Amino acid sequence: MMRLHSRLFVRILSRSSDVYVLKVFTLAVAFATSILVVLFSIHEYGYDTHYKDPDRLFRILFRNTEMDYAGNRLSSSIPLDVLQGIGKKLSDCAIISRVKSLKDVSLMASGQSFYNQRIYAADTTIDKIFSFEVVHGNIESFMKTSGAVAMMSKSKASQYFGDKSAVGKAIRLITFGDTLTVAVTTVFNDFPSNSHESFDFFIRYDSSNITLLNFDPDRSSVYARFSPTIRCSSWTGMTNDSTECLLQPVKDIYFGPRVLHEEARHGDMYSMSILICIVSLIFVLALCSFVNLSTMTLPYRSREIAVKKLAGITQRQ
Repeated sequence: MMRLHSRLFVRILSRSSDVYVLKVFTLAVAFATSILVVLFSIHEYGYDTHYKDPDRLFRILFRNTEMDYAGNRLSSSIPLDVLQGIGKKLSDCAIISRVKSLKDVSLMASGQSFYNQRIYAADTTIDKIFSFEVVHGNIESFMKTSGAVAMMSKSKASQYFGDKSAVGKAIRLITFGDTLTVAVTTVFNDFPSNSHESFDFFIRYDSSNITLLNFDPDRSSVYARFSPTIRCSSWTGMTNDSTECLLQPVKDIYFGPRVLHEEARHGDMYSMSILICIVSLIFVLALCSFVNLSTMTLPYRSREIAVKKLAGITQRQ
């Protein structure tokens, strides 16, 4: 039966080759663009969904409420005094952690120099906030070991140390002539590429070490993970008459508003919607073209269609 179907298809194709080439080309383009955009959309709408229970994970924003204020009112840089007040209010329902971005840091590891690196300083509660898959070392060592310690992603460890194990090795962090030596305690699997920030190198948050690297330890980003029993989507914390603290779900950062003092990646929801509409239109036009071209050739294919029906082909086929 399949041989008969194949022979009939070859006969039809030989008689209407130009039409069928156009059909195949338009459908191939439509399917290819649709598949690419679907994969791209899954990647874009999947930002920061890989964390454990991402619905309970928030970033705290600092909002200026003054009536005559000009400029971006939102900031991710939380002052230390405000952080202390937030910690008191959320102590019974959430775990919070400071995460400070340290830019343009030079590193020396394994006798090599690496320039303009970005690292992060984080509190010892960071493992309760984000999800780490440890591959070498122990994350508790990062939390409990005295002195300056660091943990990094698998790709960073490979970049700095090659095939050698990074655990136990020392890295020198250099900024403006000041140097801080940290010991690597933990290596974890890389976060997916669709994370709002590249969290691939952490040092433990220590005010003296951050000051040594010429950064301000009294302002940082703050993340919070709420207890499953707490409804936290409407929480706001007033700090004074001109400012307030807001909770921003981590899943909303990528398509959310731009925020001062942040390093996050951002996407454009409007552009994504336009792209999806355009590709949907291309796909619909391709299907319409296929139907129209098939209908145009029906009078010239009546004998072949009759033979195919006698051979057992259904109307749908």
